Amino acid sequence: MTKQPIDFLFSPYRRQVLALLLLRTDERFHVRELERLTGISAGSLHRELKAMSEAGLLIRAHQGNQVLYQ
Repeated sequence: MTKQPIDFLFSPYRRQVLALLLLRTDERFHVRELERLTGISAGSLHRELKAMSEAGLLIRAHQGNQVLYQ
């Protein structure tokens, strides 16, 4: 099986999260909601979301005491 270029650029978790966020650009998501929608553990999501927000790939916003991603 030949790997695609995207396989080298993004981990499977990162691809799954980016796909969800890019398909629903008008929504913001809490980590627990992303966990429910993707089946990825909260710990793995926190790690991926932190890296992607630091790289400028997504928006991290605070709403009260919650952190939401878009």
